Formats: sequence, C-alpha cells, structure tokens
Amino acid sequence: MVAVDRDRVRAALPGYTISGQLGTGSSGLVLAGHHRDLDRPVAIKVLSTAATDPAAVDASRAEAQMLGRLDHPHIVRIHDFVVRDDLCLLVMELLPGGPVDRRRLSPPAACAVGLAVAHALSQAHRFGIAHRDVKPANILFTGSGLPKLTDFGIAKILEGTAGEASRLAGTPRYMAPEQIRRGRLSPATDVYGLGVVLHELLRGESMFPRGLPVSELFRWHLEVEPPPLPAVPPALGEVVARALAKDPAARHPTGLDLARELAVAAGAAFGPRWLHGCGVTVRVVDDLVEQPSPPAGRDRAGRDLAGPTSLPTPLPLPTPASTPRSDSTTASIPAAVPTSASDRSTLAGPSPGSVPLGVVRPGAFRPGGFRPGGADAAAPVTPPPAVRPVRRQRRRRLAVTVAATAATMVLGLIACLVIPGGSASSPRSGATTTAAVGDAGVTPPGPDGVAAINEFKDLTVDAAGNVYLADQADPRIRRIDRRGYVSTVAGSGETGTSGDGGPALQAAFQRLGSVAVDAAGNIYISDESNRVRRVDTHGTVTTIVGTGDDADTGDGGPAIQAALDFATTEKISVDVAGNLYICVLDGLRRVDRAGIITTLIKRGTGLSPSPPGDGGPASAGRLQATTAAVADRSGDLYIADSEANRIRRIDSRGIVTTVAGTGAKGFSGDGGPATRAMLNNPTGVAVDRAGNLYIADSANHRIRRVTPDGIITAFAGSGAAFVWGSPKSDETNGPATSVVLWNPEQVAVDGAGNVYIGDSPRVLKVDPQGTSHLLANRP
Repeated sequence: MVAVDRDRVRAALPGYTISGQLGTGSSGLVLAGHHRDLDRPVAIKVLSTAATDPAAVDASRAEAQMLGRLDHPHIVRIHDFVVRDDLCLLVMELLPGGPVDRRRLSPPAACAVGLAVAHALSQAHRFGIAHRDVKPANILFTGSGLPKLTDFGIAKILEGTAGEASRLAGTPRYMAPEQIRRGRLSPATDVYGLGVVLHELLRGESMFPRGLPVSELFRWHLEVEPPPLPAVPPALGEVVARALAKDPAARHPTGLDLARELAVAAGAAFGPRWLHGCGVTVRVVDDLVEQPSPPAGRDRAGRDLAGPTSLPTPLPLPTPASTPRSDSTTASIPAAVPTSASDRSTLAGPSPGSVPLGVVRPGAFRPGGFRPGGADAAAPVTPPPAVRPVRRQRRRRLAVTVAATAATMVLGLIACLVIPGGSASSPRSGATTTAAVGDAGVTPPGPDGVAAINEFKDLTVDAAGNVYLADQADPRIRRIDRRGYVSTVAGSGETGTSGDGGPALQAAFQRLGSVAVDAAGNIYISDESNRVRRVDTHGTVTTIVGTGDDADTGDGGPAIQAALDFATTEKISVDVAGNLYICVLDGLRRVDRAGIITTLIKRGTGLSPSPPGDGGPASAGRLQATTAAVADRSGDLYIADSEANRIRRIDSRGIVTTVAGTGAKGFSGDGGPATRAMLNNPTGVAVDRAGNLYIADSANHRIRRVTPDGIITAFAGSGAAFVWGSPKSDETNGPATSVVLWNPEQVAVDGAGNVYIGDSPRVLKVDPQGTSHLLANRP
C-alpha cells in the first residue's frame, strides 16, 4: 500500500477535508475528500512517485490538462491540480456508483453504456487524444446512474492522424492488436477496447478463456476471432464484431461512428424507446434517428443546391466553450479505484433530472427548429417504421441534435437540486424509483407480490423477517415488511451528517455503507463520513461511533471519540449481546455495550498458503480484506476475508482459525470439509440458530452452507452466469440451487430460518424447505 502523509495532503489542500481511502492504483492512491466552501465531495488522486520521478508529475499535469479540455457529460471532471514540494494531487469528481463490471446490466443497459462511452471517446478523439486503456475499471457510475469514462493517465496525444505507441501501455485483456505490436494508434484503437467491453457486457462473461497468461491473451487479440454472441440480435452482434476487427481500418473510424451504429442496432433490437427504463442515464442529447432526405437538388430548407443532395451532416459535438456541463454536481467513484472485492457499490437508475438520449426537453434544438415549451417539445424522437440493414446504415450519416446552452444551464440548475452531490441544504428527490418505494409513506408490493426497490449497498434482516436496505443512490434506509410493503425508516434524502438528536427521517446521511439491526429493534447505519449512527426504537438518530476523521485510532476509549477509516469496507453487524462489529480498512473493530472500542484483528498481507495467527489469539492474527463479520448465539465471530478467499472465525476465547476456504480462488469441495473447499471472493456471512454458516460466494454466483460439523454444500445458485433475457436467468421461484444468481454479496437469516440473498437490485428469500422466492426487485 502506498504510504502517504495525510497531514501533508490536508496542508496542500486547505479548502478541503480529507476522509477515507478509496483505493490504490499503479501511480498512487485515491482519497475521498470534500470541498468545504462548495459543499462538494471529491476524489483526490495522490501521485506516489512524485518524490523520485519528476516526469510522473508532468504526466499527471498532462492528465489534468487533458481532462480539463475534454468537457463532456460522460468524462470524469477535473476540479483542481496541485503540486506542493514533492506532492502531486489531482482533484476529481467523486463517483459513488462503482465500475461497470460490478453491475448486472440488461442488453439495453449495456448498449446505453457503450453509447455514452463511445460518444465520450469521440470528444477525446476530436482533441487528438487516444485513451489507450478503455476497460470496465475505467467506466464508473455517478450516484444517479450516469456512466463516465475515467483515468486518462496513459492517454496518448495523436500526432497528425495517428500516434505511434512508444511503449506497451494498457491492460492486456483490452488492448488492441496495434497496441500489442506497438504500431500506429488511432481512434480505432479505443473503439477496439470498447468493443471488448461491450462483448463482455452482452455475453455476461469474459471474451477469453479463464486463466490465460498474458502471452496467450495477446495471441487471442492478434489471431483468434471473438466468440459469437448467440443471445444477442444479429445486427447488434455485427456492430460489436466490427469494433473488434483485427485491422484498425475495418473498425468504426471514431467513437461517434460506433455510437451511431450502436444506436441504430439497439433501436432495431429493443424498440424505439429502448433507452427508457434501462437503468442507465445517458446525457448525450442526440437525435440519432435518420431524418427523411429532402428532394434531389434542394436542401432541408428548400433551397436549391448546385448538385445532388448530400447525406445529412451532423451538427458538431458540444465543445467546452459552448456547452456547460449539466451534471457539475454529480458525485462518483474515482478513476483510479480498482475493481477489488472491497468495492461494493451498486448502480442506481437515472435521476429525475437526467436527460436520456433521444428525449428533447423544452428549449432544446430539434430538427424543426427551436420550440421553447411547444406541445411536442418533450416528446421522444420517433424512429421511422422500418430500419434499414446495418450495412446500409454504415454508409449514412445521422443528424445529431445538441441541447442549446441555455437549456443545458437550466438542466444544470435542476441537477443541483436532484442529483447526489448537490447542495446539502436542498431537498432532493432521490433515485428513479424513490416514488415507487414510498418516500412519502408506505408502498405496497406489485400485483405479483414483489416489492419495488432501488439498488442497494447492504441488506440485513431482523428476527421477525423485516428486511432493511441501505439505498445506494439515495441516502435512505428502506424497510420491506413481511407483507412486502416498503417504507423509509431513516434519511431525508439530503446528503450530509446532520440531524443528530432529532427524527431519523429528517436526518442527512452521506453515501450509505451498511445497515444492521439489534434484538431490540435499534437500527445501526454506517456511511462514508466514517461514522456509525444509531436510530433508536423511538426514531431518534444519534452518532455513536466516529469523529469523522479517517484513521483507525482510539482503542480502549469511548467509541464516540475514536476515528474510523472505512475506505470501501464499512460493513457492520450487532450480536445478541449488543456488541457492534465494524469492518474497517485496518481490520475488524468492536464496540461493546459500554461504548468502548477495541481492534479484534488487524489487516495484513501475504496470507497464502497459511494465514497468520491460526490457532492463536486474534490480536496476533491478520486478515487481508474484511468485508463482513457476524457473530453466532454463542459468541463465535465469523469473518469474510474476501481477498484471501477464506472465512475466519474468532471464538469466544479469542482464538482465530480458518473454517472455510483453502486460500486459492476457485470453486470446489462441495460435500467435503469446508477447509478444503475453494471459494471465490466471499463477501458476506450469516449464521442461523442451528449453527449453520451461510457464505455469499460472490464470484462463484452461489450461496454456500457449512453445517456445524464443517461440511460445505451449495445452498443457492446454480453457478451459471446470469444472462439478461434468458428465461432460466429470470426464474427466481423454485429450488434455490437452480436459481441463477449474479455476484450475490449479501446473505442474512431471520429467526424462522429463512435465508435472504442480495444480488442487487434483487432480494431473494429462501425458505427452510430450500425454495426460492423473489421478494424485491427494481422496477
């Protein structure tokens, strides 16, 4: 881990507060921060090599300058660049929605992401910049579901028509053939990387066999044709195949060309309103529907032309000088955050202030001219009744309509009120489905008995079977009762840390991390402010742990005076005795009933093959990444050590042992001892009254159960990859072992033995007979 003196960072950025660590990258680490005067959350990229490599400072400055020029709604924003002595800081917008490969996207949603990123790349290409590292880890979401292209750290300035790759730079899985050969780079280089991303999103798995060494990955890029996409409409598959052509000249020349073909193919495959309700916000207000050609010899205004009518010419893309950004207050996760097991963010739907592609708001340009407030000003653009084959569409240019500056500014003002990261004093309406989940009261389930919810970060259940969700996009705690009715039990929807001593429904929270409920019905909530707050049975909220500083200090003293460093692992739980357990960056901490905080076990590295401390006191043991911890009725504590692919236990005597997992990543061992089984990124744990241990074996798409005698079996999930639109993937009611799960990250058990599974945005309930039922889902 990169060592950084945070006091020096604070001194270099006097207008900011510095909170938790968000992640580490190849060039440094990323910290969460907040601009005090502007009340704006930010991500601060700290260059780790600045002290020894002045060239790295120049590279970071170049990245800041590039991002400053590439003003686009789907490119991460740069707020500041500071060099102080040997410290180099890049201040960017903070993205809480997580990377694209941590989301389960439908084919329309995958196409929407591709459309947004392709358009973003076109802006970079207009400035002569090749990104060179288009991959899921560099496509992240804002809290309102807006995808953004990030991390231009290895971007290449294209000289003339192309730039030569002077060094092998990029991620092998997404590198174009010309990058591997160190040949000439062009916009088509980025098209290839995005083509790999699209192929994976539409297929639901990697384009390559698992476990390939880098040399074999390169051979696949250079020689092997991509596997087919049988579940994808042929026209859409053809667009992806063209983007993956080995020869750059056979690909789409620019990102804009890819965006146009993708829009046409998606419209033909999913219908004219395919972007509506897909769960991804697209802010490129383009009319990608081909307009009818004027009569030969006349232009669209009826004026005589000197020669035959040309193909429609698109309007220019928005430029930084002419198009202010309407999402300037949108919050997100930074470019350098890796897709690690500790990243548990989830994608939210489009915010009410967002502008889906193909929908023109009042005051925007349309093909017929400017129609402020006209009867049809907000109507969606309607495509022609028939769509020509994709090959013919390649030969045609489609009119592109850009929102007027005034309209964009108005939308920007609206966004400040409704998008996460807006003024903390302004009420916000929340994510797309907040009305559906009962902000104003209690919302009944749908006709099918399924509750309507937003995507969530964490899930817990009380003894009576009421489910509590930490809403990801909207800082509120939702409750689903046993009838399926949804209500809000904490959070006003404002972003902040206010409200202590008053009603929980009027309190402001930061981006939520976790929720827990004790036996008496008190609710515990952690958020990115590095605090834990409690809502008592009277509905009053108070802070019980954390000063707000980002450090793991204060052991042996009052928890309210201690500092926490959540980073991205802020899972909490409460045992039957009322002890609170908190997963932090440095390990696992406990707050006893007297309010005294201690560290039970710390974080370490290099835990394979034998994790440090097994058989000895927990104080001498080490974990690799603590993502969840839960205690059974006898006081034994089970810990999901996700990056070590193990489940550890601290018994009531304080002795630590491994109870599941060999440390190797994979799937094996069902029917035998759990300590000889392979796990793959276990992120959640739960224990029932009989002593059965349930493991959210996330990357194996299963819930596994370990009986009290130590035998492990599959409890839920077939292990098959989720495929949107597949009838098998949509089946949620039936034998739990036949259900298709997608990276289940949460598991909980109620007093009756029902097991609850969270693979956001779904909540499934498995009864004691092993039958699965869909409890809640995003509409």
